[in-house]
Amino acid sequence: MNKIISILIFSLITQFSFAFDFELSAAVKRPSSNEVFVGGTFNTIIVFDIEKGETVRYFKIEKGIKDLQFDKKGKILLAASTSTAYLINPDDGNLITAINGSDIQLFAESPYFIDMKKYGDTKVVLFDTDSGKKLKEIRIGFQPKVCGFDKEFKTLYVVSSKNNIGPEEESKHLLKIIEKSTLYNCYNQAYTSKQADNSGAYIYKYDIKNDTEISNIVCPFDFTGTFALLITPTENDIYISDWDMLIKIDINNITTAIECNRAAFAYANHTTVDYKNIIIASTKSGNIYNILESKWIEFNLRENNELVYTADIFSTEDRIWLLSKDYTLISMNYNGEKDKEFKINNAGEKGFSVYYHNGYSKKEDRDKESEIINQELNVLSLPNIDLEQFIGKSDVILATFSTVTEAEEFIKNLKNNKLNYITRIAPAKFD
Repeated sequence: MNKIISILIFSLITQFSFAFDFELSAAVKRPSSNEVFVGGTFNTIIVFDIEKGETVRYFKIEKGIKDLQFDKKGKILLAASTSTAYLINPDDGNLITAINGSDIQLFAESPYFIDMKKYGDTKVVLFDTDSGKKLKEIRIGFQPKVCGFDKEFKTLYVVSSKNNIGPEEESKHLLKIIEKSTLYNCYNQAYTSKQADNSGAYIYKYDIKNDTEISNIVCPFDFTGTFALLITPTENDIYISDWDMLIKIDINNITTAIECNRAAFAYANHTTVDYKNIIIASTKSGNIYNILESKWIEFNLRENNELVYTADIFSTEDRIWLLSKDYTLISMNYNGEKDKEFKINNAGEKGFSVYYHNGYSKKEDRDKESEIINQELNVLSLPNIDLEQFIGKSDVILATFSTVTEAEEFIKNLKNNKLNYITRIAPAKFD
């Protein structure tokens, strides 16, 4: 039964998660500040004070983003869409410069950001965080999937996309075969399906200062990166957290599949600032993996078994913070115990819009949806919507509200009246 439920949930998420924009995707705390910068696939950055518990300002960004990070000093906010990096003044939101690329990847308080080339180009490009200047092009010999750095940012690690490595290499680099569990476990399912499929990944290790390749490591697992993919190099080992697995590669290039009794799919993952913990979250719940003790700590920050997915994670020396799709920021200590919780309820005078995906192809279905929507709009004395003017559109604005809470109540009433297609809440568009 658990397996059936997990498959159904995954199918629904896969079908709808990328249907259109207007979703939260990133949060980052400004160094030496109480300010948290929040963004998503919409053109607004919200600045929220986690001591005051309120929005302190907001500003426009050129387009929606997938990630936010800061430089070490907190003077430059980096924002990344899939193919563009923006360097922004965090005080006023003014754009310093923009760098176009293929697949931009940012890193917490790093002196560098990366552009991973695509479509057969086997290079990664290293950029300077402070200026946006291109520093180096590094040819790695394979299609890159994800990058990471050691704690001191002296060594770059690049993980490849799926490669055929053959049965000998696969068995040679795997510590042991994982036995299939009698109960469904997403980690166990991934390990047992991939440990003997003749496929895996390469990990390129590069010395930045000396501009030299250190090694090219073979891993007997490949990585999907459905929602979250993270590489965490420590002094002797390399950890890779994927959508449905966590593996360790030791100093002898032997891979261990780390099992977890309460494994959950990773909608977000994060390495804490001290490189001692890996946080893996799904629906305001998940696991902390303590690297030093090789120990799992389960956490559950949900209320009333709510099904709200985690968008991003960041950490400080004493707290771990989760940003969830319902505009909540929740903190916990390193034992997984809940601390603070805030609602990001204000995005400025423009408020929050409710966006609708007008996806039905038949007019009779659209008419049913229109009736439900307009009935609720009439209750609120708001203008009606004609879905026939927006056939196939994924950004139909149904209404705009001052707060997220009001928008959520509107959507709740629509769902209670059996509205079928998807709605999203996001800050109202800047002109």
